[in-house]
Amino acid sequence: MTATVFHTQPKALRKVYQDLSGACDKVVAVGFPAEKQNAYPDGTPVASVAAVQVFGAPSQGIPSRDFMAAARSDIMRHQHEVAEKANSRSLSAAQIEALLNALGRKAQDDIKKGIKDTNDPPLSERTLASRKAKGNMDPKPLIDTHHMIDSVSYIVRRK
Repeated sequence: MTATVFHTQPKALRKVYQDLSGACDKVVAVGFPAEKQNAYPDGTPVASVAAVQVFGAPSQGIPSRDFMAAARSDIMRHQHEVAEKANSRSLSAAQIEALLNALGRKAQDDIKKGIKDTNDPPLSERTLASRKAKGNMDPKPLIDTHHMIDSVSYIVRRK
């Protein structure tokens, strides 16, 4: 799963992507890119668990906790900064690669912050009881084993 950025002005977002596309033939995949697929000990892909958390699974009693929403505006701002730098002067391929890696690191941090800052909706009493039985008294959603947050990454790849 990669971060999807939504914007209320699609033409502005299209311009950012065009600017970045014109700068090089690479893109930044952030979140849980396939190239860095991580899994839980039972084999469940982290991207699948993250998707369930973001969108929810009402039939299983899992509410939506869209930690990506919190990161979207920050990621968008970082994209604009990179596009401006890329277009403000003539950059070498190595400089563009460095900018894309900086964007990836910032976006990765934004998503991790989104996970850490997510508190709503709170955990159910059943989940809290299950955690308590395991010796985990932390009432924070999304951070039980830290596996998901530790799996957030990015990759710069060819389009």
